[in-house]
Amino acid sequence: MKLLKMSLAELSGFSTPGTVAPDSLLPDEYSFRMYAPGMERDWIRIQNQADDYINVDKNLFEREFGDHRDELSRRMMFLAHNDVLIGSATAWFDDINGEPGTGRLHWVAIVPEFQGRGLAVPMVSRAMALFPALDCSRAYLMTNAVRIPAISLYLKLGFTPVMRNPGEQEAWEKILGIIESLRM
Repeated sequence: MKLLKMSLAELSGFSTPGTVAPDSLLPDEYSFRMYAPGMERDWIRIQNQADDYINVDKNLFEREFGDHRDELSRRMMFLAHNDVLIGSATAWFDDINGEPGTGRLHWVAIVPEFQGRGLAVPMVSRAMALFPALDCSRAYLMTNAVRIPAISLYLKLGFTPVMRNPGEQEAWEKILGIIESLRM
């Protein structure tokens, strides 16, 4: 599995007055909720159901978020269907490069039975709209090269590939070719 980087130079499309609010894109039976203590069990369940490549457990949650647990209520959001949490995304720190003003869209997932219903755009948009209040004006994400539907979504939302070396350039060319062939 090759981990690839994508970046978004400008967040204004997610938080500018007059833009469509992510909540308005959701059908009535869906809503957003911010993290509250105890929701780590839901986060682990969502990630495990949505991802065949990584085994997510309490230890991983602690490694990823434990040092900043007090930040989760401002940064981790969930998508709920009626009262059941079915998706999650996090507006996290730039914990790779440490660039001021840069946030990381982190751990985006929707459980399989709710994928393909147009819910990812409002969920990711809602997470991206959290960044300005966290003093972030740009963002990046890391994703696995096998996640073609997710990469296609991120491209539609304005993220661009970051090619850090010739191997990644080759991977991106292949991925973009696959996405283009799927659109035909």
